[in-house]
Amino acid sequence: MAVKRIPLQKIIQNDILESIDSKAIKPGDKLPTEFELMRQYNVSRITVASALNELAKNKFIVRYPRRGSFVSNDIESLRETAKGRVPAADRAPAADRVPAADRDWPARDEEIKYVIGFIIPTIMDFFALNIIQGILACLAGDPSFSLIISSSQNQVGEELIIKDMLKRNIDGILLFPADQEIYNERILEMKLRKFPLVLIDRCLPGIDTHYVISDNVLGGRLAVSHLRALGHRRIAMCCGAPLETFSVKDRIRGYKDGLAQGPGPADGLLIKDILIRMQDSSERGQIEEQLLNPDNTAFITTDSMVALLLRHFFEEHGLNVPRDKSIVSYDAPLPIQFNQNPFTFIDQSEYKLGYEAAAIMRSLLPNTQPPQEYVKKVIAPKLVDGRTSALCAKV
Repeated sequence: MAVKRIPLQKIIQNDILESIDSKAIKPGDKLPTEFELMRQYNVSRITVASALNELAKNKFIVRYPRRGSFVSNDIESLRETAKGRVPAADRAPAADRVPAADRDWPARDEEIKYVIGFIIPTIMDFFALNIIQGILACLAGDPSFSLIISSSQNQVGEELIIKDMLKRNIDGILLFPADQEIYNERILEMKLRKFPLVLIDRCLPGIDTHYVISDNVLGGRLAVSHLRALGHRRIAMCCGAPLETFSVKDRIRGYKDGLAQGPGPADGLLIKDILIRMQDSSERGQIEEQLLNPDNTAFITTDSMVALLLRHFFEEHGLNVPRDKSIVSYDAPLPIQFNQNPFTFIDQSEYKLGYEAAAIMRSLLPNTQPPQEYVKKVIAPKLVDGRTSALCAKV
């Protein structure tokens, strides 16, 4: 098995420098906010801040407190001296460069019969790492399989990696698609070619293929049911990812189902795009008012990053979690140690997602004939009761 990774902060730096080189952004232009970059690259704030600080240290950008980061007005004299990049005058002509697809690809050993690619937006969170552990466990002990793991970051990267893998005659792809309202056309291309493909945590409308997903509707219902049992009657859902994504749509549907189910009345509040809106001075006040409203005693977050943001926000404002505000997160925001996690969360059994996806792929290889029917597995999540939810103190 071979895995080659570029540090995420270096990817962010290079992307910004390439935008400067191509003049997509010009001297004096404002860069995306830290939270916008966090969402774009699906990384932590520390990673984004580290990337921006390095660019500022080398004077490619200028950072101003509370105003943001801007391209340096002196960029013309600095463009060719980016750390770790070769000045244009010293670069090989385009015709002489080795294509990325032909560089550093591991040779196939004689014992290896099948090479499987796994593509996922990021491998920096515990959800992704648990999926990888499940895949490895399924393939363990069988030397005929080799696994290549690649982080796509976004849909553009996903398309490039799929194209690269297909060019290199990989035998099958396990794909965790990037969050987008529309799916990658390469996925449709693989389906038409009857290429061995298994989707993980996503099933895409109009694309009939093998997949393993978590029952996100059930997850939403479990979260609401748990909070209602604790006496909460005003339960908000905070969305970090775009509402159009498959998983978020189902989580919202389960949340609404849970509110509609008795006993007793319950009110909901949907707060969308909270990570970006909290960074927008024109919208932050409204979001803060909703979060601090004493009637809103419980919050469900569609992802772990939002859960961490809420807990930090409430602590900054002198509110105790869970005495004053309860939080239920999708996925565990922090690693589980000694079978404990400080957060109450919806466990999507990501280890099982990875294991079952790899098991389907093993059944598809060798790819001698198209499957008679597609394997579609839906895994039931469970609620793990942690220390961020408690009885509602509001009478």
